[in-house]
Amino acid sequence: MQAVSAAANSGPEPVDVAPSGPEVDAAHTGPEVEREAESEERSKDDTVKAKSANLMRSLGADEEDESPGHQIGRGLLAVVTTPVALAGFGVYAAGLIVEGAGNILKGAGSLGKKAFVPPRRR
Repeated sequence: MQAVSAAANSGPEPVDVAPSGPEVDAAHTGPEVEREAESEERSKDDTVKAKSANLMRSLGADEEDESPGHQIGRGLLAVVTTPVALAGFGVYAAGLIVEGAGNILKGAGSLGKKAFVPPRRR
């Protein structure tokens, strides 16, 4: 029992704790660290702006050449012409289907003709 009480009375064990206090906080938040953080934020913002500008250019919006009116007109033209183009594709596809069915019937007819018409005798 004395061994247990001797271990309990020896005091707290040393704990590895990072130093804290005003001198450590000042070292981690100095003007150089703040400048680095601001420059990183600026570079991230610049990267985002450059990506969005590249996206707008790839979509066809040139800042120098087109006004918002031109861009709106281009969008309206796309909205109006898309259904017309889809209808045209539908008519074309229907025509191909009818042509294919006609070719099938033509082929079947030529086979039937050979089956029912006896060959000529000379």
